[in-house]
Amino acid sequence: MLKENFNSNQVILIEEVNKGRLVKTSEILYLEADDNYCRIFLTGKEKILVTKSLKSYEDELSPNIFFRCHKSYLVNISHIKEYVIGRNESKIILNDTTSIQVARRRACELKRFLQIQLCRLPVS
Repeated sequence: MLKENFNSNQVILIEEVNKGRLVKTSEILYLEADDNYCRIFLTGKEKILVTKSLKSYEDELSPNIFFRCHKSYLVNISHIKEYVIGRNESKIILNDTTSIQVARRRACELKRFLQIQLCRLPVS
């Protein structure tokens, strides 16, 4: 089931080792798989290590905002500054200058996804 329009006030419960924490999804830059763990990178250079898999967060977060660009990365597209398409390698550059690899098989799909999402933005 697709979750509808993105809400910048939407929150998610992130379960750390000894506590749960509510985080606005708009503050999540990207998530990175780390074996059976996942690292969540937030604005302000904060990162959280959790014991849930990247796949479980992919299922939980809005597919209209978060894109699985690689087996190890789930990216919040609202933080993408550039999408660099290379002959051998493509990558995403985030607003904080983080560079994230895009899998070859996901490159065309990401381009289509970004075009669709840009068409949905309100015109000011």
